[in-house]
Amino acid sequence: IKSICNCVIDYENDSFNKFSTLSLTTNSIELDPIYIDIDSIEIEGRYNDDIIKKSEKIQKKIKKSNKGLTILCGERGVGKTTLVKHICNKIDRMTIFIPNTMVDLVINGPDFKNFINKFEKVIIVIDDCEFLSSNHPMSKINPFTNNILQLVDGFLSDNLNLQIILLFNEI
Repeated sequence: IKSICNCVIDYENDSFNKFSTLSLTTNSIELDPIYIDIDSIEIEGRYNDDIIKKSEKIQKKIKKSNKGLTILCGERGVGKTTLVKHICNKIDRMTIFIPNTMVDLVINGPDFKNFINKFEKVIIVIDDCEFLSSNHPMSKINPFTNNILQLVDGFLSDNLNLQIILLFNEI
């Protein structure tokens, strides 16, 4: 008992991996860490003042609310992904990037709600969502849109505490 009492575990320097992506194994959904150079995502000097103000407004909105949906739209290559990395970095929540190729397997799958319910206040980011456009030949608008809405505003949304950010490239 004396040796246990003398044992000190310092979690101060430990940090969870703030950015992750999903991977599928034969039996489950798992998180894989993504290492992002935080210094490379500063937005000062890269964006106009109005974009910086909008990003601060998005940060405040996400910090205030347990659940919600944010959509960013713009031409390819203007810095939407970098801006979202910056926003997510400024918020004390885990961020999970879901590749659009995994949407059907993950968000539209039955195990996703059970998996995501293990975490508290998560930000989900899905980039290149133009495949959702009804004009796009690979459109998945009905199941995906319905599932996203259920995650942020359905019966289970109060328990999931999800903020979802979708990025669209203008086509």
